[in-house]
Amino acid sequence: MFAAMTQLLANTPQGDSEKSPKVGTTRTFYDTPNNGNVVRKSIGNAVKKLEGLGGVKNVAVDASLDFNAAAVAANLALTISHSPPSPFNPNEMDSLPQKLKFTPTGPLVGWNKGVIYAQAQNLARTLNERPANMMTPTSFVERARKEFDGIPNVEIPHKEEWTKSKNTHLFLSVTQGTSELAKFLEIHYEGSADPTAQHLVPVGNFDSGRISLKPGAGMKLMRGDMGGAAAVISAVWAVAKLQMPIYTMKGKSIEVSNTDAEGCLILSYKLHSLIDVATLTGAMVIAGIFSTSDELWDRLHAAGEAEYDRFWRISLDDDFATQITSSKADLQNSCFLLGRLAGSITAPVFLKAFAEGAEAKDSQEPAMKWAHIDTAGSMEISGERMTGRPVRALVDYVSSLANA
Repeated sequence: MFAAMTQLLANTPQGDSEKSPKVGTTRTFYDTPNNGNVVRKSIGNAVKKLEGLGGVKNVAVDASLDFNAAAVAANLALTISHSPPSPFNPNEMDSLPQKLKFTPTGPLVGWNKGVIYAQAQNLARTLNERPANMMTPTSFVERARKEFDGIPNVEIPHKEEWTKSKNTHLFLSVTQGTSELAKFLEIHYEGSADPTAQHLVPVGNFDSGRISLKPGAGMKLMRGDMGGAAAVISAVWAVAKLQMPIYTMKGKSIEVSNTDAEGCLILSYKLHSLIDVATLTGAMVIAGIFSTSDELWDRLHAAGEAEYDRFWRISLDDDFATQITSSKADLQNSCFLLGRLAGSITAPVFLKAFAEGAEAKDSQEPAMKWAHIDTAGSMEISGERMTGRPVRALVDYVSSLANA
């Protein structure tokens, strides 16, 4: 019997609301399968019901079957609302106050971890929901710095002047049509003093607008086209909050808005290992992973399944490379613009050219483990709200490294 119940106290206001349940109302559940996804759905739906009642402030949650899943579900259910009156004020930079206070029954093992997982995804959702004229590269960097303030073992070393001093002309050149210069935000997290501990470099792309505009019908969705940067920053925030024993984690987000294929410029740095996340191609309708490393895919896939924040591995075939090599330059970052065929593949083929060491040879693992995650198709739900994906999967992946 599934017992993940939320409790309404006897003093729940009745008033004239037809939604308010009568005191003593009961519900019985029979033979519900015991797995994390069922826990998430059941508790998430219950919290949404309670949130709509009005007057309910404190909710007890029986999380005994899966503390992590219960905490994630309860806190994700308190998402940004688009129905008036909406609690979301795009002019406010501070996090929204939580409508309900949750108290889990039993020990807190796993609950607090799940709360941070959910808070990280909700942070990504909030960043995604802000319109592009308010969520500029400057305000994004300011918000990120504020979120990491006070967290141990975190350093944000570079100021705006650093971008210019490093001769990053590739990035600076593509923002000449705006007063907002490209921003390069690097976050260092060292959760272990052991230099042999697992390490990871996630990269997120931030796109707040462009000269090559989308058709009018698609413009509203573009508020979330900086979802890669939001997901990476939020995942690193969760890892730092949980103080996972990961060595020298660096999250990098870059604003590069030259054309509709701006994300194809984000890997112009030589790195040891990395995962890049971007809302890159309109051809992607699911959260797809492209990787030359079977080991990295296996870990990401397992993390996605554990958090029900799932991925699908897609072929990375060089047969489509002619779309990005048939120009006067070595490469052209228009990626899929010369043709819609296999657009989701030609984009990571371009990225792979900069991911030195990512090519697998003779059925061996590549020297650098690289994965490209395209979340353009999973950034939102039916045009209603941003999802913040794949924050939880990224955090759980890092957790698997920390425990390896």
